[in-house]
Amino acid sequence: MRAVWPLLLILCVVFVGCGGAGRTDRRSMPTPEAAKADKEEQDKGEIDDDLTVALVETLIESRSYDSAVPMLKRALLRRPNDPRLHTLMGTVLRDKGVLNKAEAEFKLALHLNPKDALALAGLGVLYDLRGDHAAAKEAHTQAIALAPLSARLQNNLGFSCFLAGDTPAAISAYEEAISLDPSASHVYINLGFALTRQGKDHEALRIFRQALDEAAALNNLAMGQELRGADEDAQESYMRALEINPRLSEAHKNLERLSARRRAAQGQPVQDQRLIQDQRQEAL
Repeated sequence: MRAVWPLLLILCVVFVGCGGAGRTDRRSMPTPEAAKADKEEQDKGEIDDDLTVALVETLIESRSYDSAVPMLKRALLRRPNDPRLHTLMGTVLRDKGVLNKAEAEFKLALHLNPKDALALAGLGVLYDLRGDHAAAKEAHTQAIALAPLSARLQNNLGFSCFLAGDTPAAISAYEEAISLDPSASHVYINLGFALTRQGKDHEALRIFRQALDEAAALNNLAMGQELRGADEDAQESYMRALEINPRLSEAHKNLERLSARRRAAQGQPVQDQRLIQDQRQEAL
């Protein structure tokens, strides 16, 4: 969510009447020097806020939320009506799991700027986290209407449809995202998982290869097959991945987990009791 919309500032010079039409109190008018100083201070503040936005976006990308929050709070003290800052605060709070406060920040940003596509996209991801995919799809669709050339927003819509179980719609959105940005590697991965869900393993592997090396592509294919319930196919794909790259630790862990689960299902003792971490795609 990199694009920003600067808040338009309306500067009003108030002329105070002093005894007759057409007259002004010249004592209330700033001198040219004072006006220049005010303009320079205002420009400096806008540059500082633009720098804050850029820094916070970088911190969010690196998940350094504890550093982003105080920076945003200081910026909001200076510019409480800047929708960009409220959208970023909503993003941080959402990613920290504080969903109610995050929703309030996104909605405040939209109150200040109803055409803030990033705030709508943030709300869409939040609704997906809550499992309200109908509301999420509406928010994602509205965001795309405001920024139709954004591959990131199309990817968000695709992932929302994937979570809702509408795989054809997810594939359509992912393909649109790739047409807008052929370099978006994460979208190829998302598309690969959607194709694997449909049982189109050969096509999925071809898509995974657009973003990953052969061993990693096979590992992803295996994860998709496992999610589909095709355990034998998944085991074979994990083993093929390890034949190509025996040091691929993720494939080792996935294969051990799958083997343990299959032994448990057959009533055999499970050797590996480590906790299983969910592996899923993430909407941006």
